[in-house]
Amino acid sequence: MSLANRALWTIDRNLTGDLTLTKVAENCGVSRYHLAHAFGETTGMSVMEYVRGRRLSEAANNLAKGASNILDLALDYGYASHEAFSRAFRTQFGMTPEEVRKKATTEGLPVVTPVRAEEGARPAIAPKRRTTPVACPEWIYNNRHLVENLWARLKEWRAVATRYEKTARSFLGVLCLAATADWLK
Repeated sequence: MSLANRALWTIDRNLTGDLTLTKVAENCGVSRYHLAHAFGETTGMSVMEYVRGRRLSEAANNLAKGASNILDLALDYGYASHEAFSRAFRTQFGMTPEEVRKKATTEGLPVVTPVRAEEGARPAIAPKRRTTPVACPEWIYNNRHLVENLWARLKEWRAVATRYEKTARSFLGVLCLAATADWLK
């Protein structure tokens, strides 16, 4: 599943919850920056613009079906007051929630429907590609985290060895052993 589709899935399942860009990004396992750019590139709108549009569209559908209490609807979709909800609703649709309830239909309103991003959509941030050759063998470069972990453990061992009156010669022996094992690989 693409990043945009994961974000869309998260948003549509949590419309009545507390949705922020940070929470959606955490759920998708990426940074806010990456999510914002990838989502915008794929869908053509920002994450929070989509969230606001979907929430207000669901509220409009509920009003058209005859929801009685606008304040309850506003609170359900993340607005703190009737006024804030009505202001956002009017900005989104050009009419008040009362007018939509009286009209009993969402016909003619720019309702934001759930989006499904195309699977082949181009990512907003191109993956990092290394084009220059590295100064060490390719297998070491690809497994450099293992080499760094080995050196970190050897440094830790050196600290322990010093504490227990071990000699620098024994530490050098371990380094030679590690270098030999590395060379034989």
